[in-house]
Amino acid sequence: MQTTPMGWRMAKIYHLTNRSPSRRFQNHARQRKQRRIISKACSGALTRGQIECRDAVLTPRPDGSFGEALWPAVDFIVGNPPFLGTKKMLRRLGEDYTKALRATYEERVSPFSDLVCWWFEKARAAIVAGKAKRAGLVATNSIRGGKNHLVLDSISKDLSIFEAWSDEPWVIDGAALRVSLVCFDKLQQANFLNGKEVSTISSPLSESATDLTKAIALTENKGAAFVGIQ
Repeated sequence: MQTTPMGWRMAKIYHLTNRSPSRRFQNHARQRKQRRIISKACSGALTRGQIECRDAVLTPRPDGSFGEALWPAVDFIVGNPPFLGTKKMLRRLGEDYTKALRATYEERVSPFSDLVCWWFEKARAAIVAGKAKRAGLVATNSIRGGKNHLVLDSISKDLSIFEAWSDEPWVIDGAALRVSLVCFDKLQQANFLNGKEVSTISSPLSESATDLTKAIALTENKGAAFVGIQ
């Protein structure tokens, strides 16, 4: 049994690799390197076979259709899911895959959500079902608004967001992003937002009780303002 500096017991950890049709490992050497890095980070908590390199959200069926991918029962879910905006999914993932993904989770994830939201929903469902204790995931900071925000609403309704960093810089391969880091579970405990203890963390990843994502459109702007062509 290993203990991290934060005191998280790591009997079993499911590390969600960024597997989707648009993000395949280039070769076996890269797979071995990633396994070594994860194994070292977990200080020996992982055993052979605990890292699964496969699509984490859909499972292909023999008839060519797709079903929801199953996740094993674990203690903690940790992941850096792929960043892909909703408007790029059809082009990058293909029409068949994108439609299957949206249809499979139709009642749980808005079809206008970014790809990362499906990982958040899977983690929420696993904790609610008792198949995991807590989760910590990375997303672009856009998860705090628009249709992406709905998945955080579901998490806040069923669970507790106990630690979050709402808007952090993330630079990788020359690309500069702004990300949100979100940790959630069932327990009632101290909450930390951007490194400071707070009374609660709302679904827009703020301490404010006012949820600006639920603001309604001004009737005065009807016919005078338009989002534009995107």
